[in-house]
Formats: sequence, structure tokens, C-alpha cells
Amino acid sequence: MIIENIEFEKLDETNFHLLMEWKNRNKEFFFNKRDISMKQHIEWFDNFKKDENNLMFLIKYDSEYIGSIGARIIDSKWDIFNVMNINSFNKGMGIMSFSLHEIIKKIRLLKRLPVTAKVLNTNKNLNWYLKNNFIISDEFPKFFLIKYVK
Repeated sequence: MIIENIEFEKLDETNFHLLMEWKNRNKEFFFNKRDISMKQHIEWFDNFKKDENNLMFLIKYDSEYIGSIGARIIDSKWDIFNVMNINSFNKGMGIMSFSLHEIIKKIRLLKRLPVTAKVLNTNKNLNWYLKNNFIISDEFPKFFLIKYVK
């Protein structure tokens, strides 16, 4: 992995459709298991843009989109969401781990709040979060609440 080849692109009108496509392809990892229509996605995006504490980054490596990571403030905590690695060629290279830590640094510069995420208990990627300085802080019937501890 060459760090200089990683780019963070903010979600905007030119690229927001990609997030919908990726979520629809990876819905087994999300709370919403149904396909998202363009109408629903436009409504979500319109609301997303109204909140300055709602951030979404599309991640590129060597100018190719490889995934996304979002962060928003809920209940006085940063909530990490829509974490997706959409290309298998870069799995295991550390790009998404590096990106997660960089985005956490960015959001903590904006507001120094605890960082959490909700991970479905069926999501096999829970271990990835645990390897990236999260701990399980609470268990619920369908998901784990995890907290960043670095």
C-alpha cells in the first residue's frame, strides 16, 4: 500500500449514486436489507446535506473507488457508518484500516467526541473493527455497539 495513492472524496451530487449501488450490492451487512430506490436515495441525500455533522467519504486507491466510510453525530457521539470495501483486489492491504484511522482523526478535529459504531451480530467484519482499536461496549439482540478506544 502506498499511502499517497489513497484519496478521500466527499459525497456530492456527482458521486452519490455510487453509495446506493454499493449498499444495494452489500445489503447483508446493513440494517436495511431491502434495495434502495433512486427516489429513496435522493431523499436520504437531501437530508444528509442539511446536517454539517454528517460526513461521507468515498475512498479511492490509485484513482479507483474502493469503498466508503461515513461519520455522523448521534447522541453526542460520532457514529461510524456505511463502511464498505467494494473491491476484492485490495483486501488485506490495510487501505481501509488506514482510511478508518484517518477519518477518525479528521472527525475528532471537528469535534472531540467518543467514536462508536453499530455492527450487526451476523456481520463477519466485526473482527476487523476489533483489530482497529474498537471494543464491544454493549450487546443487543441484533447488533453490537462498539467503541473506538485509541
